[in-house]
Order: sequence, then structure tokens, then C-alpha cells
Amino acid sequence: MFQPDSWVNFDDYVSKVIAVCPCYYEPFHSLVLDGQVRCGSRRYRQIVMRDLFNDAGRQLAGVPYMKYLEHVQEYIHPATQYDLLRIDRFQQKHPAEYNRWMERDTTCEEKVFVGFDCAPDKQKSMMASLRKLSRTLPSTFTYHELESFVRQGGVSLQSCCDEYASRYDNYVSFALTYHVGEMRGRKQLFRGIRDFDYRNQLEEQQLLNDPSCWFNFEHLFLFVARNVKEYLKDHPSHPLQSLFDQMKPAFMALVDSKQKSNPLAAAYFRWVPKRMFSRSEAWQLAADYLDTLSAQYPTAPLAALLRTQEWQKKYQFVYDACS
Repeated sequence: MFQPDSWVNFDDYVSKVIAVCPCYYEPFHSLVLDGQVRCGSRRYRQIVMRDLFNDAGRQLAGVPYMKYLEHVQEYIHPATQYDLLRIDRFQQKHPAEYNRWMERDTTCEEKVFVGFDCAPDKQKSMMASLRKLSRTLPSTFTYHELESFVRQGGVSLQSCCDEYASRYDNYVSFALTYHVGEMRGRKQLFRGIRDFDYRNQLEEQQLLNDPSCWFNFEHLFLFVARNVKEYLKDHPSHPLQSLFDQMKPAFMALVDSKQKSNPLAAAYFRWVPKRMFSRSEAWQLAADYLDTLSAQYPTAPLAALLRTQEWQKKYQFVYDACS
């Protein structure tokens, strides 16, 4: 239905199809490990697209991205005559921008996260081994080849699974990177491993029981936003509502480490201490941050309330929801 180089309309974006290709179950997929499907059987059809402009006509960067066709097929439609006319007009009006857009690299890099069962006392040594091995991997490799390669370095991927977080209490995880459509038969060719991490259940429990480790700076920003939301229920204010509306994209920018792209997030990131906060510190810092905003927004009354026992007791559920 969708062919490479064809134009489509996807979720109000005019987009160009780069590739449509199948992907197959790998040994680490949970359905394979549980014996529900066979390794190598078809999993999904992948569609790679690039957006030219949105419904408002604003040109977009056109970074290639992948979707599973089975998940989004009802939202993708062949470009209408009106869409094609808009493309022609854009090409005629902005030929240089259109040519640069067409010449950009269409390689679509994706990654899949996997993890394996690992005893807590071996996690850090396993991660160190994987990091070392990652620097000597070939340029492309199948998952079976990766298993063989890391086994020589003392790492076993026998229990490796894509649903490791729900399967194992203690694990080491990493991301397998790949280019969509780069296959060897029915096996995905991977290009590297990165984003190493681990989970130690006992360590997590100790952190949860330690009142000095309940909040980080991202939790604190969310905590401030939730308090603003509660305050607005009884104290409607257009300027304060404007601040609250800006807080969601600012929070997402902080979570995605893209605070430079959002002025509110950037200013907060420069101000906030980069450490964990206790319960009492969280209330105090939230009030202090609201004070820093008081020159632009009417936040001083809320800042004063956050310092009172009455407010803290009444809105304890806000703290609990953010911790």
C-alpha cells in the first residue's frame, strides 16, 4: 500500500515514505523465550518516514523515524491532491530549503533495550566488561554473533530479554542500536551496544527507605507544578495559569535532557542544586523556586503557603505522588 518515495499524510503531517520492510523475532524477545513464537517469524512491518511540514505549513527538520505499520496504519493515508499541491508550492517557493531537505541523510537509527538476570555482586563487573567489549565489536553483527563474542569476554546473555524489567528483580541492561532495514536474511544487523544500566532490588529498597533520597531536581520541578495546580483551584489567575501551562513542556525538556530548548527549563536547571533532596528540603526548595519566579508571575503567596505546616499537611498527597 505504501511505497518508498511516496507521499503520505500521517497525523496531520505531510511526510515522505523512505522504506517499508519487515522485522522478525529475535532470540531475546520474551515471546520467543516463553515458546509462544518461533525465532525468525515475522513480527511487524516497519515504515520509515520523514516529515516535510505540518498541517499549518511549517517546515520540519525531516529526521527519519520508524513506526510499526500495524500500530499506525489507520492514521496514515496517501497524500491527497491538496497535499501534493502544497508540496509543489513549497518546492517552487522555497527551492533551496526543499533541496536541502531532500539531500539529508535518510538513515533511520533505532535501538532496542534488553537486559539479563545478574546477581547484585556481579552487576558492576558485568557492566565494565560489556563497556570494554563494546569498543571491540565489529561494525555490524547479528544477535547470535554478539552472544558468542561477549561469551569470550566472560558475559553470558542466556537470560537476555526485552521485558527484563518485569522478569528479573536484579539485572544488567543495555541498548542494541541498529539501522532499520539492515538485515542478514531474517536476522537484524546491529551496530553497537550502549546505555548500560543495572537494577539492584536491595539497593533500591534502601534508597526508598532513606528520607534523604526521595527527590531529585526533576521530581522537584514536578512537585512545584502540582502545587501550582492545587493553588489554582481556589485562586484562579491568568498569569499563574500561563506559568502552569508552560511547566509541562519544561518538565519534558528536563526529563529528556533538552533543557536548553526550553527557556523555563533552562533557567530552572541553572538554579536548582543537582542532588537528592529530603522531604523538608523539597518543601523549602519548592518555595524558594517560586520566589525566583515572583518577578514575572504572582507566585509569592503560594511560596509563603508552602512554608506553612498547614499547607504541607493538607497537600501531603502531592508530595507522595511526586516522590
